[in-house]
Amino acid sequence: GAKRKIIRIKEQDYLSNLEAFKKDLSIDFVINPASAAADQIVKLILNPFASSIATFAEGKISMVKVKLKKDYQIINKKIREIKIPNSLLIGIIHRDEDIIIPDGEEKLLPGDNVYILGKTEEINNLHELFGTKKNKIIKALIIGASDIGIKVAQRLETYNIEVTLIEKSLEKSNLAASILSKTLVINGDGTDKELLKREGIELADSLVSLTKDDEDNLVFSLLAKKMGVKKVIAKVTKPTYSPILETIGIDAAISPRLITASYILSFIRKSKILNLTLIKEGEGEVVEVEVPDSKGITNIPLEKLKLPKDVLIAIIIRGNETIIPHGNDVLIPKDKVILITLKKNIKKIESIFKKR
Repeated sequence: GAKRKIIRIKEQDYLSNLEAFKKDLSIDFVINPASAAADQIVKLILNPFASSIATFAEGKISMVKVKLKKDYQIINKKIREIKIPNSLLIGIIHRDEDIIIPDGEEKLLPGDNVYILGKTEEINNLHELFGTKKNKIIKALIIGASDIGIKVAQRLETYNIEVTLIEKSLEKSNLAASILSKTLVINGDGTDKELLKREGIELADSLVSLTKDDEDNLVFSLLAKKMGVKKVIAKVTKPTYSPILETIGIDAAISPRLITASYILSFIRKSKILNLTLIKEGEGEVVEVEVPDSKGITNIPLEKLKLPKDVLIAIIIRGNETIIPHGNDVLIPKDKVILITLKKNIKKIESIFKKR
């Protein structure tokens, strides 16, 4: 039989009995794409700056992708000139077609997509770094009572956010209304401007378009942006659509397929890779690894480690301590390390951090 079994689950009934289900069928790894996507969407709604977000070290560390605006106070400054909190790091710059792992001399430009890593509580206060005011999330609109749409609404209800869900199908609207306790469910068309105005779209902090059709999600998102929604998030079935949506002003694109791929890649790799996030269609990767008890990498200053050129040890988690390391820091066994690298270096990293 198969050495390892990975299963993707869509039905909620199975999820409630997950451990028994895994044991009965000898399954090693289970993922529910709708739940994974909903978690990602809620994080994006709660962090107004982020166009993508990933968590590491059991949620202690977050990484956000932010498109820099010309009015941010860090624009046209070299990284070394910016007062960055000790627990934050600008780890990657995605500029045009280039992926840059920057040093202190790199200047930040309007339109750059920067990936910022650090303690989750600091990531949630990026307004201080950018010199903008902190906005409280009060109202969210969801288009589409899909599995993901209902899960997003359920999660937002726990944050006391005013949620409105619009669904064209009467049957799906009724189902959503029977599941959701605080969300206002409306049977209607998400392109109906009068309906959107009645529901106060111009006051919405965010709108999420979650229909099955990528083109419909694009139309809903563009309309919402035109009508004044602060942050617009669209689901895409084809991951190649993500960069297109961002170039036309949509704040974030969610691909359940890409999220699922990241989870599965993390699991099947043979090294101690605990978590993995793909950057720019997989050209760059951010990985969380556990340091093995190996003479080749432990108790050696980082500046003397034989790592590939485009690899950055961004963060070390040692117990409850979070370290943004310097060249004289060392790794010790059981450290959790967050690495930034280009795709070409992954095999080398797997070899270095492989279970002995």
